Amino acid sequence: MDDDFNEVRLQKNPPAELSAPPKERARAGRMNVEYIPAFYGAFSEDTALAEMRPSIGDQVAIGEFALQKNLKVFDFPVFSKATGDKWKEVSEHTRYDFITQMEHEISKPILPFEKQREYIATQIVAEYLREYFECDAVIFRSSMHGGDKADNRNIVIFYKGAEFVGKERVLTLSKHHIANVMDVFYRTSVGKF
Repeated sequence: MDDDFNEVRLQKNPPAELSAPPKERARAGRMNVEYIPAFYGAFSEDTALAEMRPSIGDQVAIGEFALQKNLKVFDFPVFSKATGDKWKEVSEHTRYDFITQMEHEISKPILPFEKQREYIATQIVAEYLREYFECDAVIFRSSMHGGDKADNRNIVIFYKGAEFVGKERVLTLSKHHIANVMDVFYRTSVGKF
């Protein structure tokens, strides 16, 4: 939240304010090009906060959404959850290496100055999944939240010519609140020089 997006503005129309931005304000993202909106969400509040990269003292508006329509989803992390005989079947799939490599590319951290160049490949894959497989959404691991304590999956819902949140839309806003960021935690490892 900032001077332009404040609690008064949020309370006037929470579903619109917590949805994807309008076309004219949609910036390029991991799975969308500039001026093509996409709804980015997370499966846990911790993951959503990590993806937003807030600073201590920031206020963040957080919404919980309910799915209103069935979606055809490509779920990248599902391949790594297979166990036992299913794992052997999944890992022997002819496209397993491609899928795991693409999941790695989609989920790797990107520095702000690298976004334009680094997002090209993932934007192409998203468009391919949307166009040729008629996927409505893609689930992928968070690049900013890797712990086991919370569900670290994200979802992006592709634009289909209509708003994302509201009556008779893909999502409805169940509840929302404003959170004050009190602490930020980083986990490190020792690098080799």
